[in-house]
Amino acid sequence: MVMNMGIDQFQTAVFYELDVQTFCDGDGDGQGDFTGLTSKLDYICSLGIDVLLLLSWDSAGFDRFVEAAHQNRLKVVVTERIQSADLERPASLLARISGCFEQGTDGIRLDLQTHQIDASAVSSTLQRIRKSIDAQYPDRILLVDIDVPLNRYTSYVGQGQGGHLCFNFPLMTRLYVALKQENVMPIRDLLDEMPDMPAGSQWLTFLRNHHDLSLDTLTDVESAWLREQYGPEPEMNSARGIRRRLSPLLEGHKGKWLILNGILCSLIGTPAIYYGDEIGMGDNIALENPGRTPMQWDDRLNGGFTTAAQLARPVNDDFSYGYTLVNVETQEGQPASYLEATRFLLKVRKAHLELQLGSLELLDMASRAVLGYWRKSGDEWTLCLYNFSSEVQSVSLYFEELRGQGKLIDLFHEGRTWSLNDMVPPVLKMRPFASHWIYVKRA
Repeated sequence: MVMNMGIDQFQTAVFYELDVQTFCDGDGDGQGDFTGLTSKLDYICSLGIDVLLLLSWDSAGFDRFVEAAHQNRLKVVVTERIQSADLERPASLLARISGCFEQGTDGIRLDLQTHQIDASAVSSTLQRIRKSIDAQYPDRILLVDIDVPLNRYTSYVGQGQGGHLCFNFPLMTRLYVALKQENVMPIRDLLDEMPDMPAGSQWLTFLRNHHDLSLDTLTDVESAWLREQYGPEPEMNSARGIRRRLSPLLEGHKGKWLILNGILCSLIGTPAIYYGDEIGMGDNIALENPGRTPMQWDDRLNGGFTTAAQLARPVNDDFSYGYTLVNVETQEGQPASYLEATRFLLKVRKAHLELQLGSLELLDMASRAVLGYWRKSGDEWTLCLYNFSSEVQSVSLYFEELRGQGKLIDLFHEGRTWSLNDMVPPVLKMRPFASHWIYVKRA
């Protein structure tokens, strides 16, 4: 069974990115597999995920996994890595991609290593691939993974031109700059410069993923500063970026985690969550790929990942993020946990169309430490506010066009409301590193 993925579906979907080899071991050989992944589909569905993005895959058990995923109304996107030689043999590349679709996948992520291939040669190949997909597989999607300057992204996406989706690397980097500076202008400036995506395409927004925290789009001075802030130890860095997961980058700060995940779920773009970030997993910088340690399911041996004595990759057992402290089972049903916060954010996003497809209107705030924007769809309006500073910030909630139209409801803080009929304009005192989604409940 192949699931149709129309334009509205991929624009409103939530992606979950994982490595099959590190997610769950189903046959006890010490390495994750499709049997293990299939056994965890109920968990993935409980998060509110729509699409699984697989970083690695093989044929063993794949067909049964895809069938089970589709039965759970999950779509499957697989990865194809594109090398220079592939660009020289487009017919062979097209045949390889067609083979993926024939196996039942709903989409393909094209991993374009722009530091290894000529980016200018990519565009014509993408056009050919997209035309072929539109003609033969009109219900499937193409995800472009390419890290280029902001003004070049539109060359790789759009109807008949390239991908349906494209990773938003520039935004991801500037979120971390803004947090350290306690100044949202790097984000605002980027949003002002960000080009509108062509018809039939969308940004894929993310906080961390399989890549290092990329510094390719920064100046040398900006790059050096960001390394100093987030990668003070040499082993935390690579040639292209910073080798850390989300929670270690934020030093385990829950407020900062909520800010970034709130933005992920409310800004224009299709959100993608990297496996383990929903429970605040750490990394192992001693490994070649620090962010691909086995998923931590419980506090038993090997974190519930495998029953094997020997593991292909070690489970994280450090004193801050080890599996005995950070795991799914411990966080289940705990309102203050990362896991339940993730479920809450995705549930609210799905309940509010304006957070998925609404227009974006940036607000001019009194403080550069506060990011504020409206997401609007018809009469459905939600105000998103984030305090990027370590100090309390005061924000006026008076909006002339809404006066007398009902009340404001804080979706992040149950029971907190403000009347739009009061003579005295309401003021929100934002705590340090606080987040608010404020919905307009019209009378």
